[in-house]
Amino acid sequence: MKLFAAILPAVILAQDDYDYEERKKKTQNYGGNNNYNNNYNNNNNNNNNYNAYGDPHFMVHTEGQESVCFDYTPSPDTEMNLLIDPSSSLSVTAHATKDENDGKTRMTTINFSSPQGAHLAFNLDGVHHSGIGAAGPTEPDALTGVQTYGDINFIVHHHNEMNHQSVKVYIQNGPTFTVKISNHHGGLNFAVDDPTSISDSARGLLGGFIRPNAYHVMPLNTMTDDDEPMANVVINKFAVSATKGDFHKTDNCWIVDDDEVAHMLANL
Repeated sequence: MKLFAAILPAVILAQDDYDYEERKKKTQNYGGNNNYNNNYNNNNNNNNNYNAYGDPHFMVHTEGQESVCFDYTPSPDTEMNLLIDPSSSLSVTAHATKDENDGKTRMTTINFSSPQGAHLAFNLDGVHHSGIGAAGPTEPDALTGVQTYGDINFIVHHHNEMNHQSVKVYIQNGPTFTVKISNHHGGLNFAVDDPTSISDSARGLLGGFIRPNAYHVMPLNTMTDDDEPMANVVINKFAVSATKGDFHKTDNCWIVDDDEVAHMLANL
């Protein structure tokens, strides 16, 4: 299945000897409390989740609606727009690569561009920076683990037993994200944990679902031959067929028929 994908075309804070009480106060501006892990868990339990993972698979769950899931397999070596917000100039794109060993296409690079022009790139080697001069991110804070790069705060967690990394990304006074790097599976996962300040004009494979009332699930009084409930997912008065079932990491999701995914995305 193919869908067109557009190819997208400050000063570092000095790392002086901070007073840790003052540093803890500053982290409140980006996480709502002093513990980034707790903030991440709280965000994951809210009513809005938007995830891209695996081959790749997508799950969106906007407030007031049930979860919608779909597969989107881009052409190999395609740049995918995950989230583009023209209001703030925030963009997140991903590069997909086909694995010659198993034939699967996975996200192998994710690129962030922040409202203030800081760029973070994620690949199987970890996190890389560019875009705002020669200086790099600050060293990880001894207390919180936070690194600052322009208007981006991020924390890297290493899971050495599986050779994985998870990176929590906090745009200052804005949304929060998670990027997971899996060398074992050879791909990256991406999630919007908190869409705070993302505008209604956002677009992209995940961004188009973030605005209020982006979609509506309308259950039908019919079942599939396998006794799965059926529904229409309505986007801008355009309806696509979906069935309810378990979708990879998500239980009880409305799964859009593969043949209708391109039509759904075109109407976001």
